[in-house]
Amino acid sequence: MSDIVLSGSTGDSAVDGVVGGLLGQLPLLPIEEWTRERMHAAYWLLVTVFNRPWGVTLPLGYPDAADEFFGYARRTVRLPTGVEVSSTRDLIRVTGWIATALLALQAHVYVARKKECHDSYSHYIGGPWATLLHDIYYRLRTQWGYLIPAGSAERGELRALGEQTVRFENHFLVIYREYLLAQLDADGPTAPGRALWVLEHLPFRDAGVRLAVQRIARHHEDAELRGAAERVQALR
Repeated sequence: MSDIVLSGSTGDSAVDGVVGGLLGQLPLLPIEEWTRERMHAAYWLLVTVFNRPWGVTLPLGYPDAADEFFGYARRTVRLPTGVEVSSTRDLIRVTGWIATALLALQAHVYVARKKECHDSYSHYIGGPWATLLHDIYYRLRTQWGYLIPAGSAERGELRALGEQTVRFENHFLVIYREYLLAQLDADGPTAPGRALWVLEHLPFRDAGVRLAVQRIARHHEDAELRGAAERVQALR
């Protein structure tokens, strides 16, 4: 049986309390379904949240290589004074989603609350990315309160975390590519259908993925899947 962490996070502490209570009463998705949703969502978010170009290729670049923090700290928050300032909320959010997806895939663990992602990743997976996730959570959230630090040393540290983040994103994308190929080749309509929907809306430009989609378009017995694969093939 999989280890289970029952939690959920919306970014709103009041809502989180309600969500967490509800999750304790609801049946869990099968781990395969949970993994599918987490993996595709992490792929979607690391592109769309940081406004990366439509159509993903490996290796993935920074959201904005010319920016001091590489485009990872552009989401604004409103201070009690009413002033809007840049924040690191999206950096915490996206790395947390990636960690959640990898925990589901590699450790068969359910984790939905972002504050538990780094500890769970360290416990179940470990390695150098566990250190990065810990540093992102504790420095960006706990010590800097999601805000951009003023000191030059701290700003340099934030920039260094951005440099590591793009490598973590590419680490995830290499794993996601293999997962995507397996989903496209899976039996039944559910896994390949969901994968094709994702590719239709956010293409992964890769020769292996292209061949897998081609096989579905030419040979799959399900007409709806063949049609979806043809739409993906038509994208440029």
